[in-house]
Amino acid sequence: MESQPRNATVLVVEDRANVRYLIEVALAQHRIATIPAASGEEAIATCRTGLPDLVLADLLLPGCPGDAFVRALRRLPGADRVPVIMLSGIDNGLAASQAAGAQGFMAKPFDVYELVALVESHLRRCGVWPEESVTAG
Repeated sequence: MESQPRNATVLVVEDRANVRYLIEVALAQHRIATIPAASGEEAIATCRTGLPDLVLADLLLPGCPGDAFVRALRRLPGADRVPVIMLSGIDNGLAASQAAGAQGFMAKPFDVYELVALVESHLRRCGVWPEESVTAG
């Protein structure tokens, strides 16, 4: 009998509504639930009520940059287990994401299918996504 993992939830932290919507739609098409947040402050408030399985966050958020967001997230009980994937279009985005403590990075502009595959990969490592990917053809 095949065990069914629980539904995965991804917190999408992106100040640009069109980019946030694109990510939400792409993940929804692969049966991944999303929680939208337009700022780091909004995302932290959301995490205080319940942690997601994974966080996708823009590195350059207004008011609370991505690195400050990750530090604030890590101070919440249990949040040290939540993987964070940073998104950025800046030249040193990978290095900045690693310095912030993110487990993954995707450069902007990104390919939606690659982003979904990266999210699925991290969710698999957390044990909340089946070993066989829905994106596999």
